[in-house]
Amino acid sequence: MSSEQNKAIARRLVEEPWRNLSIVDELAASDYIGHNPANPEPLRGPEDIKKSISSYRAAFPDARTVVEQQFGEGDMVATRWTARGTHDGEHQGVPATGKQVTVSGLTISRLADGKVVEEFQSSDTFGMMQQLTAIPAPTHGHDHVVRGAEGECQARDVGAADYSRGVSKTSQAGAWHLARPDVFRTHKEAA
Repeated sequence: MSSEQNKAIARRLVEEPWRNLSIVDELAASDYIGHNPANPEPLRGPEDIKKSISSYRAAFPDARTVVEQQFGEGDMVATRWTARGTHDGEHQGVPATGKQVTVSGLTISRLADGKVVEEFQSSDTFGMMQQLTAIPAPTHGHDHVVRGAEGECQARDVGAADYSRGVSKTSQAGAWHLARPDVFRTHKEAA
């Protein structure tokens, strides 16, 4: 198939299942595998894709994904997309907030015989959780509280320079990785 045909198939798999789950069977190969660092295990086959989308649709019933940009070469397609929806159901332990959420992502798809056989996807899960207020948004140049795997910590006037020297965030656990003990101290130490 041509790159243009492959781009059309990849676009459909990104956009259409949010309105019609059965389209997944037409667009994804039976041996499909989907890799996403936010998932502990890859998605395997069309049924796993449908379960994943159904889970998001339960939390964001009006969710829609729109393709913003695509590049294709041979059997590979890169798709940049934006998803929007209202948080009207529980998602990853966060009760419904009624908030409108926007998430951007990138999916790289490999196709064979007119179907998607493998994908690598990454999206801004951390940003989505911040929009749901499940994770506090970082503030630069001000004291703020961060809740992480190690408990509650208070940052001391953290500015952009501090972030560039080793304080990083991760969407995997929805927590902060505190790489600079001289910048952070526990609430007991701050008192």
